[in-house]
Amino acid sequence: MHTRLPARDRLELGTVSMMGLGPVRMPSVDAVRRVVWNLAALDPGNRLLRRVDPAHGRLLTVAPSGRRQHLLDVIREFDDDPATIGDPTRDPERIGAWMADRHAEGLGDLPFRFWVGQQYSMLEMSHAVGDAGLFMTTWTSLLRRAQDEELPTELIETPVRYPLVRALWRTFGTGVGPTRDLLAQYRTSRRGRRATASPHGHRHSRDRAGDPRAGSAAASRLVSVCATSDTDLSDRVRRWRARNAPTASANGVLYAAAVVALERSALPRRAPGLTVLFDARRYLPDGAAIVGNFVGCVTLTPADTASPQSITAEVRRTISCGRPLASIGAALVTSVVPARHRPGRADHPHRAPRADLSAGAELTVTSLGDLPLLAHVKPLVTPERMWLQGMVTTSGPDGLTCSFTGLSGAVNVSISFDANRFDPAAVRGIARLLTDDPLALLDARAAGIRDTLNLKSY
Repeated sequence: MHTRLPARDRLELGTVSMMGLGPVRMPSVDAVRRVVWNLAALDPGNRLLRRVDPAHGRLLTVAPSGRRQHLLDVIREFDDDPATIGDPTRDPERIGAWMADRHAEGLGDLPFRFWVGQQYSMLEMSHAVGDAGLFMTTWTSLLRRAQDEELPTELIETPVRYPLVRALWRTFGTGVGPTRDLLAQYRTSRRGRRATASPHGHRHSRDRAGDPRAGSAAASRLVSVCATSDTDLSDRVRRWRARNAPTASANGVLYAAAVVALERSALPRRAPGLTVLFDARRYLPDGAAIVGNFVGCVTLTPADTASPQSITAEVRRTISCGRPLASIGAALVTSVVPARHRPGRADHPHRAPRADLSAGAELTVTSLGDLPLLAHVKPLVTPERMWLQGMVTTSGPDGLTCSFTGLSGAVNVSISFDANRFDPAAVRGIARLLTDDPLALLDARAAGIRDTLNLKSY
């Protein structure tokens, strides 16, 4: 039995992301396999029990006779002996290199690979079958149920049909306000991109649902770096926001700090804007389940990309007018329009750009929220010593994708990038700046702006 992938998920074929965590007390790899084996009795068509047919854009249900081999293929044992991976809580380079090698291998027809060690685990997934929700919920459930030996009832999938059509109608079909606001924001964004165009002539990419084909494996190597703050950072961000930027969100503060950290690094900026990943499930009724990818990427050009208030205001305007949802629809439209009839072909998000080592970095930011996994496993170190590392392919070879994740009050930062384009030492420096004291970055920049204004006033 096979199921045709929705068009929005066919766009993500070949896009793979990873996330790893430890050290925690892990269940055995056999216990995790039993969870998925038991799931087959409850939900035989579950995406965890399917293979991907990339050539025809389909999901293939694994026959009962092939389930045992399927589980051996998708749930793997991970050798996390310190002699092999070192101590990732102090130096994640060795385990990060292992992740990069697995990512370079690709998944082939597997929907995911779940690596389980004694103290560390990783989930490697195809975006054709899921987005960050697979990391934040399914991964948690697999480990939790493997420990308590209970049936994984929360993994039974009852997705809504035609979610994109439903969300578009719910957002734009009931009034002219969102459509008017969306068009107004597109015009404002276009003017902002023209006003801040790179002197080298590099243009911003358009809004996109993903960037799965932005670079070939031969020309790029996706790697990532990570760092974790102390457990007081979340509280300090809230206090700083209340004192200095009461209209901003906590994410707005962290995103602005990421912009300043990139400005202070040795890496050139591609353009002053930043790209934000939005979960488009917000446009569906509460409780509507989505199987697959439902994330929109929108490039924003706030008046001041280093201002938490300015970023937050632009994010809120973007959400209120439905632009993340429109970006998914736009990606679908451009995927079926013949290339020779597309305007701005060089900017098409799924077209591999020509390598240009003089071009700067394009910044993408996302917040995954608090990791629920820690409530269901036993950490073996304090949160600030936890290793959490993600590898996200959204930005393509010209981008730095900066992901923020909460860990019991601490903030983890993972930055994915092309090691053949950007200096890993410089990117590691950005991660450390964002976890050591991101608020000092914002204070220093604000002070610098005030000093500049005072000088100009004489």
